[in-house]
Amino acid sequence: GVRTLSEVGTVGDWDRRQMEQFCLSHLIYCTLEPDEEFVAMDLHFPVANHGIRSVLELVHLVLEKPRWETNALDRAKQNYLSHYRTQQKSLERATSARLMDMMLGPDRRFMDPSPEEVSALKLEDVVASVQAQLLSGNLEVSVVGDFDPEELDKYILQYLGTVQERHGPMAPEVPMLLNSKSVVPSLLRTQRWHLQDSDERACAYLSGPAPNRWAPLPMLPAMDPAILAAAGPLDPTDFKNPLVRRAHPLYTFISLSLLVSLINGRLFTTVRDDLGLTYDVSFDLTMFDRLEVGWFLLTVTAMPHNIENALAASLGTVRGLPKRRITQRELDRARRTSLTRHESDLKSNDYWLSLLTHVQSPAVPMKTLQCIADLPAMYEAATVDDIYHAYRGLSLGDDDIFSCIGVSGQTASQTPGTPPPPPQAPVLQQAIRSGQQGAEAAGRNSLKTLSTEAASTSTTTMEETMAKNAVAAAAAVVAAFKTAKMGDALKEFVRNKPPSGPEK
Repeated sequence: GVRTLSEVGTVGDWDRRQMEQFCLSHLIYCTLEPDEEFVAMDLHFPVANHGIRSVLELVHLVLEKPRWETNALDRAKQNYLSHYRTQQKSLERATSARLMDMMLGPDRRFMDPSPEEVSALKLEDVVASVQAQLLSGNLEVSVVGDFDPEELDKYILQYLGTVQERHGPMAPEVPMLLNSKSVVPSLLRTQRWHLQDSDERACAYLSGPAPNRWAPLPMLPAMDPAILAAAGPLDPTDFKNPLVRRAHPLYTFISLSLLVSLINGRLFTTVRDDLGLTYDVSFDLTMFDRLEVGWFLLTVTAMPHNIENALAASLGTVRGLPKRRITQRELDRARRTSLTRHESDLKSNDYWLSLLTHVQSPAVPMKTLQCIADLPAMYEAATVDDIYHAYRGLSLGDDDIFSCIGVSGQTASQTPGTPPPPPQAPVLQQAIRSGQQGAEAAGRNSLKTLSTEAASTSTTTMEETMAKNAVAAAAAVVAAFKTAKMGDALKEFVRNKPPSGPEK
């Protein structure tokens, strides 16, 4: 329906060419797009030459006199049909669609429409659907830019204050539910398919439940109501106090955002740099504002022969965060990156609009102007314990996750739709063990050689032998490290400056 309204290209009694001329003469750029929760009309324009008045006049006509045409609906249908056909030829998009189909099951509201669903739509259906959203009581307006506030107030009153008041019954919201293990067993939560193509490539997507942007995280002992009551009155600006910080509406969003940054750093250094299994890997979260559910998405791209091991190593890295603890240095780096990006983006109108969106919406009651003001302070106050509290909100068990592997090439290495072969996890573990054993053996052999040769040489020769053997031991450790792709502990050991002076 929204795409049909955009395809018409005009509103009211004006024809399309007149509307195009109007927008060009006032340099107005307008887009109308829906997402899973909202319909957004985005307008960019210069303030000069009566820009505010022109834009608000256009918004008034969209709300009061939208134009609906059957030809526009046909063009919108063709666009969606073309999108569906090209999706089946794209390795990444088709793999992602299969994953979403497994995860959402029969709930088609958040899936790309099929050709049958598109063909069944009629103009009266899409008009009723869109008109049910364009209600005066369901409208939020955010304006960012260098404008005269008095001029803005005048024209908002003139063009939006005169919109006919409509408060039609809103359809009850049906919550989004991800398929549980009782609906989809673990063995059916993994798919593999093949795309006939001249290039050999592979991608893998893995997803599972996660909190939404404003959801409370799992209860901690320190957040027990009895403990909070016993703590007495608290300073609401003292974010160093965990009781204050974890009661803030931004706590979930800040903790999850830093967690995503930290996981991406671990994935990049471990799976790509150390293990060399992939050329791109990423971890992201879909956090909604109104829907009470979200999900994480682990994306891996690799060569076909490496894709199973790359996906297993990536999942192992994410699951391994409790064993290989996040360090304060990693958190400081992620915090610094987020704050730098925030400060840089504050110069952008688009970023300010994203911050202000939903502040006035009753559908998102927890987002207020205070959230925007407290954003830097909440980033500064976040701790490693907060990150692990957010980590507990991710569902990473075998009965919670869904995965789909797509492989392209001339021939299929496996029947499409069947689960992929188990990853060669023992290979990775053996590499780590061999690296540790190699480092230990190098140290023992060097010490044996050192003691043997030192006993039969003079003081000067002994110092030369010690130097040569120390270099040989260090080279063996480095070689073992490169072979086994070991972790940060051995990295730090190799990087340490050797002793000098009498200790040498």
